[in-house]
Amino acid sequence: MKNSKSLLKSIFILIAFIFFLGCSSDSDSDCVPTTCLNGGVSTSDCGCECLLGYTGYDCDSQVTPSRILITKIRVIKFSNFDGVNSWDILGGNPDIYIKLIKDTNPIYISGYYPNAFSSETSVYDFIPIVPIQITDVNAPYIISLFDYDGAETPVSADDNMGFVGFFLYSSTNGFPSTINVSTSTDSIKFELTLSYQWQ
Repeated sequence: MKNSKSLLKSIFILIAFIFFLGCSSDSDSDCVPTTCLNGGVSTSDCGCECLLGYTGYDCDSQVTPSRILITKIRVIKFSNFDGVNSWDILGGNPDIYIKLIKDTNPIYISGYYPNAFSSETSVYDFIPIVPIQITDVNAPYIISLFDYDGAETPVSADDNMGFVGFFLYSSTNGFPSTINVSTSTDSIKFELTLSYQWQ
């Protein structure tokens, strides 16, 4: 009988010990809440649930996207003249179009706007039928503006009105929905509308 009581007492102590440990391990009172960055949300275990595109203990690091989609290219500014002369061979305003180039290969060539004129209020939007998919997100790119002369008589070679070299992605830029690219003198300026994918 004495052994039975000792056994029951030991079992009771063991159950109480396990229950105590189980409760204490579920308690969050010992963890220090983390300040989550970049829109991350604190979790019950004092960690962070990061938004898509961010990682790290406090969501401080960007995840490099697998692709960037360019959904619109806006021409904001360009020179209306080639020095003192009109770009257009007939003396009118240029018929503008754009090329997006990687290395020396065009990856997008737009249609053209006839008789475009650059002013403080004018912009020209080029919207690809299918978004331009950029899979080499860390590569340099060039965007060029041209005057289309193919519809005129006499036909002449299209004039390159200017170009800008740029990078689409930065590991610290926070995935902006638009970026501006321009020459150092702002003689030509574009705005690109972007979206990001991570799969």
